[in-house]
Amino acid sequence: MIKPIISVIVPVYNTDKYLQRCLDSLRRQSMPEIEVILIDNGSTDKSGAICDAYAGKDVRIRVVHFDENRGPGAARNFGIKRATADYVMFVDSDDWVHDDYCRAPYETAVRFNSNLVIFGYQRTNMPGFLKCSYTRVPLPGYKNQVEAIEELLRRAGTGPCNKLYKKTLFDKLIFPESSFYEDDGLIYRIAWNAVNVYCIDNVLYFYYYRPGSITTSKTEKALKDWTKMQMQMYRDLTAWGCFSSEKLDLHLLNIAMGYCMKKKRDYSDSEYAYFARLLHSCEAIPEGFTWRRKVLLALFNYCPAGFELLCVLWGKKYPV
Repeated sequence: MIKPIISVIVPVYNTDKYLQRCLDSLRRQSMPEIEVILIDNGSTDKSGAICDAYAGKDVRIRVVHFDENRGPGAARNFGIKRATADYVMFVDSDDWVHDDYCRAPYETAVRFNSNLVIFGYQRTNMPGFLKCSYTRVPLPGYKNQVEAIEELLRRAGTGPCNKLYKKTLFDKLIFPESSFYEDDGLIYRIAWNAVNVYCIDNVLYFYYYRPGSITTSKTEKALKDWTKMQMQMYRDLTAWGCFSSEKLDLHLLNIAMGYCMKKKRDYSDSEYAYFARLLHSCEAIPEGFTWRRKVLLALFNYCPAGFELLCVLWGKKYPV
C-alpha cells in the first residue's frame, strides 16, 4: 500500500444508525491516497462490527477497539499517534463529507505552503423550535494569527472537523480528555501556533445535529465544561495581547449570553450571577452581536420572562 498523504481519524461510539453513511463518504474520496483510522470507543451497539466489516473490504481502513468509552478527545489523541501521513483530518462518525473533503484542502495546503487549512461546513437536521439548516463559510485567503482566530469565532467554528492540519501541529498540543467540548480547548491554540493559515470557501463537511450527541448534551457537566473551555480561551486571548479590548469584551459577553441561555435563572449560582451582571451592565447592544443575540439581550434586560420562553422554544435551555 502506498504511504497515505492524509490520515482521517474517526472516533466511533454507538452510531450504528449513521456510521455507514459516514464511511461510504470517506471511501468515495476523489483523493484515494488516504488512510482512515476508526477508533471504536467501547461501543455497545453494532458500530464495532460495522467498523470491522468496512476494514475487511477497504485496505485503507484500520480499526482500533477500546474496551470502554474514553471520550472523543482521547480517541483523537490516540489516532494522531497511530497516523502515518503528514496531514491529519477528523470526522465524527454520525456526520459525512463531500467527495473532495480531502483533496481540496490538501491541494490548497501544498499550493500556499499552509499547515492549517480551514473550509466551510453545513449543519443539518437541527432539533427544536424553528428547525433549520445553516451553512458557515470562512472568508477565503491567507490569515494571520489574529485573523485566523477571528474566523474560528465568527464563521468557521472551533470544531476540529472542517480543517486540514499538518500533523506536526500536534507535537506539543493535544485534545483535552474527559471533558465535553474538548475541541473548544484546543483548536484556537492550534490556529495560534499555525503558519500560513489559509481559508477556502468550499463547503466540504456536513454535521448531523442529533439528539443524544455530545454537542446536544444538556447536563450540568456539559454546561460547566463548555464554560470552563470558553473562559480559558478568553484568558488566553487576553494574555496574548493581540486582540482589542472591544473584541475581548464582545467575546466575554457572548460567553455570558451563552451561559444564561442554557442555565435556568438562578442567581444563587455564582457563574449565572456573574454573567447576568455583565449582561445587565451593557449600556448599548454590542454591534458584534448577531440579530438573535441582540433580541435576546433586550429581552434579558427588559423582559426576563420573554427571554426564558424564547430560549425554551429554541431548545437552548438545559434541564439543570
